[in-house]
Amino acid sequence: MQKIWQVGPGGEKSPKSLAALRRLLMRQRGIAAAHADHFFSPRYEHVIHDPLLLSDMPLAVNRIFQAIEQQERIIVHGDYDADGISSTAILVTVLRDLGGLVAPHLPHRADDGYGLNKRVVTELAGEMDLLIAVDCGITAHAEISALHERGIDTIVIDHHSVPPTLPPAVAIVHPRHPATPYTFFGLCGAGLSWKVAQALLRDSRSPFRDDPDREKWLLDLAILGTVADVVPLQDENRAIVRFGLEVLRRSRRPGLQALLRNTRLSAAALTARDVAFRLVPRLNAAGRMAHAQPALDLLLTQDEAQAELLLNELNQHNQSRQTVTKKVLREAEESITAQDPVIIVYSATWPAGVVGLVASRLSEHYGRPALVIGQAGERMVGSARSPRGTDVLALLEAGRALLAQLGGHQQAAGFTVLPGRLEQFREVVTHAAAQLQRHEIPLILYADTVITPELVQDRVIGIVEKFAPFGEGNKQPAFVIKDLPLLNYYPVGRDQRHVKFIFHGSDSRLEGIGFGLHAQAQQELETGAKVDVISLIEENDYRGRRTLQLNVQDIMPAGKITVMATP
Repeated sequence: MQKIWQVGPGGEKSPKSLAALRRLLMRQRGIAAAHADHFFSPRYEHVIHDPLLLSDMPLAVNRIFQAIEQQERIIVHGDYDADGISSTAILVTVLRDLGGLVAPHLPHRADDGYGLNKRVVTELAGEMDLLIAVDCGITAHAEISALHERGIDTIVIDHHSVPPTLPPAVAIVHPRHPATPYTFFGLCGAGLSWKVAQALLRDSRSPFRDDPDREKWLLDLAILGTVADVVPLQDENRAIVRFGLEVLRRSRRPGLQALLRNTRLSAAALTARDVAFRLVPRLNAAGRMAHAQPALDLLLTQDEAQAELLLNELNQHNQSRQTVTKKVLREAEESITAQDPVIIVYSATWPAGVVGLVASRLSEHYGRPALVIGQAGERMVGSARSPRGTDVLALLEAGRALLAQLGGHQQAAGFTVLPGRLEQFREVVTHAAAQLQRHEIPLILYADTVITPELVQDRVIGIVEKFAPFGEGNKQPAFVIKDLPLLNYYPVGRDQRHVKFIFHGSDSRLEGIGFGLHAQAQQELETGAKVDVISLIEENDYRGRRTLQLNVQDIMPAGKITVMATP
């Protein structure tokens, strides 16, 4: 596959100083010098929007207070992933604090599927007077209609695509609701649940209306879903993560305290990346391998001993998830042939909870779209991933007539194959991929700017960290470093897929790590020669020894790839 390295506007001209580098990064992110303090040191009251501007929020708040005052039975129905779990935890926490009779319900991935299930809703109907659907419900027209006919109200708090016809809920809190004046569309389920909690706590009927800090203490839950759901870390999401990190570092929840201790994360140095790669996978593991309830219980418990027991259960699920993922990956690779333009693999023994993880690994390793299909009850459930430059959703659209469900975006999608249609689906998608291969789109790797080896120094880390928290929509600054002498490299990690680099920096030895790059290094590189890299510049903390390290995203012999400016 052809590769192109592309730098941001003005990035083709290497900045000559750290001050010039900071100005360039600000300019590329649209941060005017006059607004720099507002961006780098935001004030809570200036960056958090009025929750009542969200669609139907006053209706939702009034209906919830009516339920609390009349002691109606409330069920908060969430989802089995980290966003759905944390969304549920936020609403259950605040409703209990306000005196509501509330119980949570999470679906089972294999037995119930995503969202409101008609069978489940029917079973719950006799146990509730009000259903609050969080991180789901916007497309559940039939299920909510059935509840409405039985005299049971529903409130939907969701962020997924808005259908042409909305369900007959008493209130729909959605950032893209046709009637909303809200100015930020990127909130996830947990972010929206936090906005509902915020509106409830500020209401004149709330006993906590004069306690402005109470809503802030819920941010240790809101950050979990916001990071896990990979929503744009811009505007209010950036604020949720920035202030959420501060709350998470001093969280009062025994479950989160235990989770931080267990992962050996330093609270003082906690980052959004730590949340994404150390905390969220443990919360997700339960729903992938069994039922998500232990993860929710961990977030809700007030008992330290119970928190430790629940955490042990989550760790067991996480270890099982890792073992099963490796097994499925190994089995999947056995059926891959070199000439396939798209990887499509299936087994009835593969649990649906790990197919997305395996698809990501396969797509990354082989540089091709990967569709991994497992079994969830009677359903063949698949997950698709593709490298940047290939639209995997377009491939799946070619076989839409053979699918019961399809959703996602260019690089990641989920789908369910109709019974008996797997082979036909495989043929259709493979043909579409072959057609697409004839018009192959080059893989574009992005960086902010080109810098010289002399500018790779400790103070760059301080400049970069000012732009945090990093995530979708606010990527960590990356740099093209040209003509860097490569002294040595060697494989690291259990499966030897990663590689440790030793470079000669401007005046000393410079270390780097390249995740998943060992095979490429063996094929492309020679020690003693100069290389060009796209890299993040980070601080590596190893046993208390902190050093500058390059986190290498791509590496090639010097001069082999032309660096292009953004058109």
